[in-house]
Amino acid sequence: MTDKLPKISVLMSAYNAEKYIKEAISSILNQTFTDFELLVINDGSSDATEKEILSFTDRRIVYVKNETNLGLANSLNKGMKLAKGEYITRMDSDDISLPNRFELQVDFLDKHEDVALCSTAMKLFGAGNDRTVILKSDSEQIKFELIFGSAIGHASSMFRKQLFIDNNLFYNQDYFPAEDYELWTRAVFVLTMTNLPDVLYLYRMHETQVTKVDNRALLKCKKIQSDYLGRALNLPENELNFFVDDFINSTSINIEKIKEYKKILCLIFQANAKTKFFGKKFKKTLHRVFQNKLYTSLRSYSKKFLVKHLSLLFKLRLIQQIRLIFK
Repeated sequence: MTDKLPKISVLMSAYNAEKYIKEAISSILNQTFTDFELLVINDGSSDATEKEILSFTDRRIVYVKNETNLGLANSLNKGMKLAKGEYITRMDSDDISLPNRFELQVDFLDKHEDVALCSTAMKLFGAGNDRTVILKSDSEQIKFELIFGSAIGHASSMFRKQLFIDNNLFYNQDYFPAEDYELWTRAVFVLTMTNLPDVLYLYRMHETQVTKVDNRALLKCKKIQSDYLGRALNLPENELNFFVDDFINSTSINIEKIKEYKKILCLIFQANAKTKFFGKKFKKTLHRVFQNKLYTSLRSYSKKFLVKHLSLLFKLRLIQQIRLIFK
């Protein structure tokens, strides 16, 4: 008689995580849904991470030790291949999962067989942060949001293991520290993903986080965005450079380049009309983003300038025009 396979495999990669890992593991062991294995991968830590992990005696913990530091993406790929569960769920070694997290996510995936992944809303804490992040739930909105950044809560995600493996959806270490974002931009072409509005995860903020201090993130994200749009719209990278650099990754519009913005937006709208990757609201939604960025730019100009350039005002929504005129 063989042992029953767990419903969930929890993947937690840890590197020099002695300070918070005990709290993170405890939050998993205290879940109301108990049918899981917790794969804790010690990725070559040089501190007391191993000691903290081994202080637990719960038989659901599977300890995996990398003799050298493989990196987060490679460690998670290793975990995906070792996982025995139907669902894989992520957990960072410095965060906290609320007790009913697994119960609600499993219930959702069991009831929605067409959905391959669901993440949850998060509450940020630590380092002066105290805010809640609720991501878009509609799959078409997620496609759009992926143009600008990761639209899935990686650390709180739960997904169908076999669907990811069958579609060769593994992490790419070359895109660290944005390996999750890169994965979602590939997964969205073949799978349906969503975000639950329930706050089920506490995301710890602190100074040592790579995504906060590593300048590689922006360069990696630009490459991901260019590749994603190129595939979605069947456009070469050289035609997307301006859009990625001056539109996606800029909070405002250079008004001296209005004609260039108009040209690239027309090109993108025409391309999507052919590929039909983005939904019916794509043109309206992207145009709204353009208006918001233009509005941000024009706020720094005088009324005299705005009067001389009424054509710029007419590109905005009425409420934005009124705010600028009566500022």
